[in-house]
Amino acid sequence: MSDDAILIAQIKEEHAAQRQRIAELEQQIAQLKGIEADLRVILNSVYDAIFVHALDGRVLDVNDKMLDMYRVDREQALTFSILDDYSSPDNPLDELPERWHRVIAGEELCFEWKARRPLDNTIFDVEVSLRRMTLQQQVCIIATIRDISTRKQAEERLKTFFTLVEHAPDGIGVASLDGTITYANPAYRTMMGYNGSLLGMNLQQLYAESPLNEWSLSFQQTLNRVLQHGSWCAAMTYCRKDGTTFVGQFSAMTIPNRDGQPAAVAGIVRDMTPQNTMEAALLKSQSLLQSVIDHAPSAISVRDTEGRYILVNQTVARGLNRPPEEIIGKTQAELFDSEIAMTVQRYDQQVIETGKPISFERLMPSGDRVYAQLVTKFPIYDSHGRLYAVGGIGTDITNSKQAEQQLLLLSTALQAAANGVVITDNRGNIIWVNHAFTQLTGYTDKEAIGRHSNLLKSNIHDAAFYKTLWQTITSGRVWHGEITNRHKHGHLYIEDMTITPVHNDSGHISHFVAIKQDITARKRSERALQQSEERYALAVRGANDGLWDWDVRTNRIYFSPRWKAILGYAEHEISTRPAEWFRRVHPDDYAELDYRITNHLYGDTPHFKHEYRIRHRDGSYRWMLCRGIAVHGDDGQPTRLAGSQSDITARKDYEALLQYHAWHDGLTGLPNRTYFDHVLQQAIAQIQQEATYRFAVILLDIDRFSLINDSLGHLVGDQLLQQIVNRMQHCLGSQDTLARFGGDEFTILLDRIVDVSDATRAADAIQRALGKGFAIEEHHIVVSASIGIALSNANYRNPSELLRDADIAMYRAKELGRAGMPSLTPPCTSGPCADCRL
Repeated sequence: MSDDAILIAQIKEEHAAQRQRIAELEQQIAQLKGIEADLRVILNSVYDAIFVHALDGRVLDVNDKMLDMYRVDREQALTFSILDDYSSPDNPLDELPERWHRVIAGEELCFEWKARRPLDNTIFDVEVSLRRMTLQQQVCIIATIRDISTRKQAEERLKTFFTLVEHAPDGIGVASLDGTITYANPAYRTMMGYNGSLLGMNLQQLYAESPLNEWSLSFQQTLNRVLQHGSWCAAMTYCRKDGTTFVGQFSAMTIPNRDGQPAAVAGIVRDMTPQNTMEAALLKSQSLLQSVIDHAPSAISVRDTEGRYILVNQTVARGLNRPPEEIIGKTQAELFDSEIAMTVQRYDQQVIETGKPISFERLMPSGDRVYAQLVTKFPIYDSHGRLYAVGGIGTDITNSKQAEQQLLLLSTALQAAANGVVITDNRGNIIWVNHAFTQLTGYTDKEAIGRHSNLLKSNIHDAAFYKTLWQTITSGRVWHGEITNRHKHGHLYIEDMTITPVHNDSGHISHFVAIKQDITARKRSERALQQSEERYALAVRGANDGLWDWDVRTNRIYFSPRWKAILGYAEHEISTRPAEWFRRVHPDDYAELDYRITNHLYGDTPHFKHEYRIRHRDGSYRWMLCRGIAVHGDDGQPTRLAGSQSDITARKDYEALLQYHAWHDGLTGLPNRTYFDHVLQQAIAQIQQEATYRFAVILLDIDRFSLINDSLGHLVGDQLLQQIVNRMQHCLGSQDTLARFGGDEFTILLDRIVDVSDATRAADAIQRALGKGFAIEEHHIVVSASIGIALSNANYRNPSELLRDADIAMYRAKELGRAGMPSLTPPCTSGPCADCRL
C-alpha cells in the first residue's frame, strides 16, 4: 500500500473516532440538560425562597417560591438590587458587607432580616441563611429566605401574655390532672411563703404539713367538680410554708389539649386575709365590706342569672351617674343603650353557659374621653354548687396600657440603636447595656452588668479629665466630649460620648445614661486626610468644581456644568429645581442631609459641611463631600445658600480597603492574629452558653523554614507559604478558621468538633498534605510541621490561655521530633501543664 493510501486510511480512522467522541459529548450534554431540568424542578419545589448571587451581590437566579414571596416576575427579580430593592431601610445595612465577606470565606450564616417587596414596598420579617457553593464551576452565594412574620407576631403576643401573668397581683398556677405543679407565678410563690420554684411539687405535698388539710383531702373532689363544670370558684383557707394561714378566693378552670380534652387545671388565688386583728374583726361587718368595695378603684358588680344587679360599688354608680339604690334590681337594658346592653348580656351568658371565668379588654366611653378597661367576669356558686350570679370587675388600664406601650417602644428603640447605650446607678455601676455597647466594647451584657463603668478606662487621660467629667454629671449637668477607652481585648478606641443625669421624683440623681459612638476610624481618617483634603478643596474652588447656588426665596438652584458632569449629565439635562438634587440622594442619607442644611440655614451651625451618597447617571451611588454657607437678610431669614460638591468615592473606597488590611495578612490573604483573636473570643463565649459546644485550636510551625529562606531566598519562601496555605485550606471545613500568626506560624480554629479525634485527623491530614512536597521554580521542596493542639474547656476565659497551651503542645511536639505526631495539651490555668502524645 502506498504512503498516500496509508495516510488516507489514517485520516478516515481519525474522522470516525472524532464522530464517536462528538456523539458521546452530545449524549453527555443531553444528560446534563436533563439533570438541570430535574434540579430546577427540585429548586421550585422547595418551601423557602432561594436567591443565587454572584460574589459581587448580583442576582443570578431565583426559584418560583421567591417570585411568590416577593410578588415579582422572573425578569424583575434578576434586575432588582438586594440592598436597594429587597431590603428594608431599617436594616443594619452597614453590617451586610462584613457578613457577605464571611460567607465568601466559607462561613455559613443565619440571621433575621427585614425584607421588602420592591413593587409595593411592604415590609415583612424573614430568616436568611447564606452559604457559599460552586455551581457549574462558578462560586456563588446561595441565600435561603423563610417568611417568619407569623412567628414573630405570635412571639410578641406570647411575650405580652407572659408578662401580664408574671406581674399579676393574684397568685396564678397550673397543675396537671394528678396535682403536679407545672407553673406558678411570683405572686403565688410569695403568697404560699416560698422563695424558690414550686415546679414539680404536688398540691397535696404542698399542703401535707398543713393543719388545715381540707385542700389535700378534697383535691380529687375539687378536680372532679372543675372537670364536670369546666370551672369552679370558692373561698378557701390556705396554710403558708411558715404555718400562718390566710383566706383566699380560689377560681379554677380546665386547660384543654389540642383534642379539646382537659389536660391541666389553672387556678387563680386572691389573698382575702385581713392584715391585722382589727381589720379581721371589722371585715366581719357587712358595712365595712361594702365600704371596701365602694372605695375600690375598680368597678365591681354582681348580676343574677336574669341580668338584674344585686351588688354594685360606688365606682359603678359614678359611672352610671346614679345612686346604688337606683341600680339594684335593674337589668342592663334599663341602664345602657341597646348596643352596650347586648354586649354585657352576651358576656354574662357565656359565663353562665360555660361556668368559666373570662377576661377581656374593652374601650368604654366616659364623658368626652374613651378609656381602656380590663374586665374579668366569673361565675358565683351557692353552698350547693349551683351558679346563681355573675361577678364582674372592671379596672381602668388606660395609663398602664400607655405606659407599657411607651416602655416597649423605648426598650426596643434603645436595643436597636446603632450607638452604644449604657445605664449606670448614681455610683457608676452598670445596670443595663444595649447590643451596640457589647459590639463597641467587646464585653457581653453579662460581663458588663454589675461592674463599674471604669472597666473601660484607658488611663490615656489625666486625673483632671476624669475629675471634671464626674463633677459635671454629679452636679446634674450633661457632659459631652470625646474620650479614649480600652476594648476588652486591650486595644484603644475613641468614643464620642454624651452622659445625661436622670433625676428621681425627689429631685436627686438616681442614674446616668451614656450614649456612645465609636469614632476611631473617623478620627484616623480625618488625621490622615486633613492636609490633602484642604488642598483638594482649594483646588476645587479655584477650578469652579461642582458649584451650586440656591436662591431660597425663589426655591431655584444653579448647578455648575462641573456639578452636573460629576453625576454624568450634560448641561441641558438638569434643571434648576431642588428636586434635581435631592431626589437623587441615597434614601439612607436624605434625612441627615436635610437636617444639616436646615440647621445651617437657621443659624444653628456656622457653616455647612456633610458627606453623603448621590445616584450617578449610570445608576451607581457616588460619595460626595458638600460644603456651603448661608446668606441672611436684614430680617435674619436665610436668602441664599451656596457651596461646592466634590466626588470623594475613591477616598471612601480606600478607607474600606484600609479596614480590610487591618484584619488580614498581606502575603496569604488569610485572617491575621487580630482577627483570629476576635473569632477565638467568640468561640470561648459560645462554650459558656452552649454546654455541648466543642472546638479546638491548632498551632502549627513550619520546620526549618528559616533555612529555606536563607538558602533559596525570601521570594521562594513567600511562594512556598502561599502553596502551604492552599494545601491546608483543602484539609479544613468551611466553618473552620485558618489564620497566619506571623512568619511561618499558623493557627487554626476547628469549629464544632465531636471529640479529640476530629482535631488529630485534621492535623494528620495537614501533615500528609505538606509531606507531598512543593514544586517552586526549579526547586522541589519537602516540608514538615510541628503541631500543637489545645481543646476547648469551660475553664478558658480568654484567647491567650488557649494559645499558650497550644504553644506548649507545639514545642513538646518539636522535642518529640519534627514532622512527628501532633501533641495535645489539656487546659490548665496554674501550675505545670501535663501533655500527652496522641
